Amino acid sequence: MPPLDKELEEYNPEPMRILVYGPAKCKKTWWSGKAAESGFNVILVDSDNGAHILNNIAHDARHRITHVKTVGHTDDSAIPAAFLTQLLTGKPFLWDEGARKVAPTVEMHNEECSHYFIDISKLTMNDVLVIDSWTKVAGSLIYRWFTENKIEFTSITRAIETNQRTHRGMFGWTRQMATWMTNQLLTLPCHVIVIAHQTVYEKRKVDEQGREVVEWSRTQPISTSGPHAMQMGVDFSEILYFSRAMQFFKIDAAGETLREGGCRFTPPKVYPWKELQFVDICKIANSPLPVYIPERAGYQKQTAFRWFAAGEDMPNDLLGNLPHTGGILPASQPAKSPTQLFGNLLGGGNSG
Repeated sequence: MPPLDKELEEYNPEPMRILVYGPAKCKKTWWSGKAAESGFNVILVDSDNGAHILNNIAHDARHRITHVKTVGHTDDSAIPAAFLTQLLTGKPFLWDEGARKVAPTVEMHNEECSHYFIDISKLTMNDVLVIDSWTKVAGSLIYRWFTENKIEFTSITRAIETNQRTHRGMFGWTRQMATWMTNQLLTLPCHVIVIAHQTVYEKRKVDEQGREVVEWSRTQPISTSGPHAMQMGVDFSEILYFSRAMQFFKIDAAGETLREGGCRFTPPKVYPWKELQFVDICKIANSPLPVYIPERAGYQKQTAFRWFAAGEDMPNDLLGNLPHTGGILPASQPAKSPTQLFGNLLGGGNSG
């Protein structure tokens, strides 16, 4: 094997994998969007309906932000998971912005709605994919399980936070799905930022008097269950905790024994929000900054998410790349069972 210093010289930086979490309204989405001000293309997959905060981004950087809305309708809250699952299969597809679902076939896409043609093989190190938020994705996976099993449950959030033992089948399936998603995110050729909200996961036990007491508690991101949230951090190089004290916003890159956190590249300490931006982490990690194309006198635009207005013709070379079968997980076409659905997702079969 070559000497370590030689290996370090030949080190080929990989895309950043960053998990940011904390209480609501601590500038997590804003922080992610600010990567556009440093020249990155930001692709915001928005299931939290929070893109309005990006009005704070410098005006001359906003054209580098692509906003893909995956907010769930009131009659189908599985949309965030449906979109992310389809995205991570790696196959090109059309996303119908009006219906917020995968166009079933090339021939059947609704020409009266705007569409995104999505091909993640076109992503590069100039691009930052932002999942906002993992909380909604986890909740929509749980929603999917309940609807597939015809179980009425009105508070998905309560199921996530309390880790109800009465639905062990749900936690097993959703954990498999969530783990598959985070593993697939690691394979993308672009930077990834996953935004989540926080919860406190409590480990309980019964004491000698027969009372249930809290053995320990841990602050961590909300996921499909407390145990899954405990292990999902291994998929990320940086875990940043966002918080607020009065009017001051902070980013903790250190973590604590009873709070998820820690970074591979970023020095472990608490930073003022303005002093630790995405571009700063890239510099610390020796990750290349956006590439400019002199002959074009401008920035290399992202081509993985191409938007087409309603009625606009899409090039035949794009349509030729699309399958002529249904999407993997269209929100309007539920699978027959959770087990079959999970097999379909990994095997590339159709649901219906």
